[in-house]
Amino acid sequence: MQSYLSLHGLLLRLLKEPQQEQTLIVLDEYHRVASRVEGVEDPVEALIRMGRHGNWHVVISTQNPLDLKRSLLGIIPTLVTFQLHGEAAAVVAQTLGVEPWVIESLGVGQWLARVRTRGAAQPRRWP
Repeated sequence: MQSYLSLHGLLLRLLKEPQQEQTLIVLDEYHRVASRVEGVEDPVEALIRMGRHGNWHVVISTQNPLDLKRSLLGIIPTLVTFQLHGEAAAVVAQTLGVEPWVIESLGVGQWLARVRTRGAAQPRRWP
């Protein structure tokens, strides 16, 4: 609980103080500290929404997208997934606009991504 409060306090401070230089924020295994309360905006959601204006960029990694709020998955500009199964594959497939079997069929070293630019988001697969 202490790490959760410390992280959220730091993120709230960043929201109040836009950075002079580009700042990269990496949150590994974010599901361990993510706010799971629906209807309350997580500071990370606010950072992502305001990121370009505040001069920061956020990278979130998790092994289980089911542990993240659906609202967070919807606003992430670039989403990269490796092979998932079951409900996790269905949730990410819906976010990416593909069928779940596409995500379930990814092999070792393959990934699928949605990259949002000024144009429409397009799923991309590698290799």
